[in-house]
Amino acid sequence: MTSSLHILNKAPGHQRAGYCLAQLRGGDRLILMENALLGLVDADWLSALPEDVTVLVLEADLDARGMRKYLNKSMQIIDYKSYVSEIALSGKQLYW
Repeated sequence: MTSSLHILNKAPGHQRAGYCLAQLRGGDRLILMENALLGLVDADWLSALPEDVTVLVLEADLDARGMRKYLNKSMQIIDYKSYVSEIALSGKQLYW
Protein backbone atom coordinates (compact mmCIF):
# COMPACT_ATOMS: atom_id res chain seq x y z
CA MET A 1 0.00 0.00 0.00
CA THR A 2 1.32 3.45 -0.91
CA SER A 3 1.42 6.08 1.79
CA SER A 4 -0.47 9.35 1.41
CA LEU A 5 0.11 12.95 2.41
CA HIS A 6 -2.86 14.39 4.29
CA ILE A 7 -3.09 18.17 4.62
CA LEU A 8 -5.53 19.29 7.29
CA ASN A 9 -6.55 22.88 7.97
CA LYS A 10 -9.77 22.26 9.94
CA ALA A 11 -10.16 22.18 13.72
CA PRO A 12 -10.71 18.81 15.42
CA GLY A 13 -14.47 19.34 15.80
CA HIS A 14 -14.95 19.95 12.08
CA GLN A 15 -16.44 17.14 9.99
CA ARG A 16 -13.47 17.09 7.60
CA ALA A 17 -11.04 16.58 10.50
CA GLY A 18 -13.02 13.46 11.39
CA TYR A 19 -12.88 12.25 7.79
CA CYS A 20 -9.15 12.81 7.80
CA LEU A 21 -8.69 10.70 10.94
CA ALA A 22 -10.77 7.93 9.43
CA GLN A 23 -8.60 7.83 6.31
CA LEU A 24 -5.15 7.93 7.96
CA ARG A 25 -3.17 4.72 7.61
CA GLY A 26 0.18 3.55 8.89
CA GLY A 27 3.04 5.21 7.07
CA ASP A 28 0.99 8.23 6.02
CA ARG A 29 2.16 11.79 6.64
CA LEU A 30 -0.14 14.46 8.09
CA ILE A 31 0.48 18.19 7.80
CA LEU A 32 -1.37 20.31 10.35
CA MET A 33 -1.91 23.95 9.40
CA GLU A 34 -4.24 26.83 10.21
CA ASN A 35 -7.05 25.75 12.60
CA ALA A 36 -5.91 22.12 12.56
CA LEU A 37 -3.24 23.15 15.07
CA LEU A 38 -6.00 23.23 17.68
CA GLY A 39 -5.67 19.45 17.59
CA LEU A 40 -2.41 19.84 19.50
CA VAL A 41 -4.43 20.63 22.65
CA ASP A 42 -7.18 18.06 22.04
CA ALA A 43 -6.16 14.86 23.84
CA ASP A 44 -8.98 12.80 22.33
CA TRP A 45 -8.10 13.85 18.81
CA LEU A 46 -4.39 13.21 19.34
CA SER A 47 -5.04 9.77 20.81
CA ALA A 48 -7.08 8.85 17.72
CA LEU A 49 -4.06 9.38 15.43
CA PRO A 50 -2.47 6.10 14.33
CA GLU A 51 0.91 5.68 16.04
CA ASP A 52 2.93 5.31 12.85
CA VAL A 53 1.65 8.45 11.13
CA THR A 54 4.24 11.21 10.76
CA VAL A 55 2.82 14.51 11.99
CA LEU A 56 4.25 17.68 10.45
CA VAL A 57 3.26 21.13 11.73
CA LEU A 58 3.54 24.30 9.66
CA GLU A 59 5.87 26.64 11.54
CA ALA A 60 4.20 29.93 10.54
CA ASP A 61 0.84 28.77 11.88
CA LEU A 62 2.43 27.28 15.00
CA ASP A 63 4.11 30.58 15.83
CA ALA A 64 1.08 32.69 14.90
CA ARG A 65 -0.97 30.76 17.45
CA GLY A 66 1.77 30.54 20.10
CA MET A 67 1.46 26.76 20.28
CA ARG A 68 5.06 25.50 20.24
CA LYS A 69 4.75 24.32 23.84
CA TYR A 70 2.08 21.81 22.80
CA LEU A 71 4.27 19.89 20.34
CA ASN A 72 5.46 16.47 21.36
CA LYS A 73 8.81 14.97 20.41
CA SER A 74 7.40 12.89 17.57
CA MET A 75 6.05 15.91 15.67
CA GLN A 76 8.15 17.78 13.14
CA ILE A 77 8.05 21.51 12.42
CA ILE A 78 8.22 22.45 8.74
CA ASP A 79 8.51 25.76 6.93
CA TYR A 80 6.80 26.73 3.67
CA LYS A 81 9.69 25.44 1.57
CA SER A 82 9.43 22.02 3.24
CA TYR A 83 5.65 22.11 2.83
CA VAL A 84 6.05 22.52 -0.93
CA SER A 85 8.68 19.77 -1.00
CA GLU A 86 6.39 17.38 0.88
CA ILE A 87 3.68 17.95 -1.72
CA ALA A 88 6.09 17.61 -4.64
CA LEU A 89 7.55 14.36 -3.32
CA SER A 90 4.31 12.66 -2.33
CA GLY A 91 2.47 10.43 -4.73
CA LYS A 92 -0.98 11.08 -3.31
CA GLN A 93 -2.30 14.12 -1.46
CA LEU A 94 -5.59 14.52 0.36
CA TYR A 95 -6.72 17.99 1.43
CA TRP A 96 -9.11 18.23 4.33
